Amino acid sequence: MNKKCVFNIDKKHFNIEQIFECGQCFRWERNLYGGFTGVVQNEVINVYTEGNKLFIVGSLHQKKWIKYFDLLRDYKKIKEILEVNLVMKKCIKKGYGIRILQQDFWETIISFIISANNNIPRIKKIILKFCEYFGEEIETPECFCGKKYYSFPKIETIANLETKDLAPISAGFRDKYIIQTARKILKLKYEFCSIERDSNEDIFQKLLKLNGVGEKISNCVLLFSFARYEAFPQDVWINRIMESEFGISKKEVKKFVVQKFGNYAGIAQQYLYYYFKKNKVITKV
Repeated sequence: MNKKCVFNIDKKHFNIEQIFECGQCFRWERNLYGGFTGVVQNEVINVYTEGNKLFIVGSLHQKKWIKYFDLLRDYKKIKEILEVNLVMKKCIKKGYGIRILQQDFWETIISFIISANNNIPRIKKIILKFCEYFGEEIETPECFCGKKYYSFPKIETIANLETKDLAPISAGFRDKYIIQTARKILKLKYEFCSIERDSNEDIFQKLLKLNGVGEKISNCVLLFSFARYEAFPQDVWINRIMESEFGISKKEVKKFVVQKFGNYAGIAQQYLYYYFKKNKVITKV
């Protein structure tokens, strides 16, 4: 019998397509059953919704999925706070079902290093190869039709590699950053072992010590791994959107989002990103 978790949701504020395709994660793929299949912390699961029910097939870890999908947060209230003008209203309407996932710290860092100056199909392909070559095969139930899935590689595994060893995943210039970051996290283990309890600024500064990690990636990790919703990942595309839609220059963005979006600036960024990505304004992560 397949393991399964079932949760009550409000479909007005939960949409798996929008959650998995808004640029925050890269290991989810559509399956033949109308849902998505993904690997999360060494578990392969199928996720689908029917009405106001969320089904997670392949796992019995209810607390894990409540946290991962941020199921206890009131996104209705968040939307009301963020609907500050017509721009945000149209973006929220388009991405009404987005929720911020709480993902593994190490996986999030490496995924967004790989995402640098890259598009989503290629990011997914690189991460898939990365896991196939250096992760461990995960035992899956019969409902996954014999397809092989792999865990995200361990920090220790990657730290012991040389740059040339990553050639098969075709990550290009990102190879050295992946290995250097793994080595530095191990070297500074005492700084990172309890990082989830640090303040936003302390986490931000620690992340900036990692090779290949700048302000955007640091904010992505704050938002998508530590659920620090004040974090606002800012890149060339977001800067262009802020200028064209709000009349805000690059230098004014940080001050503007604090004033307008406050504690939910990162969620506002996801609504903006999703809307303009779907309208083919954004071509890279």
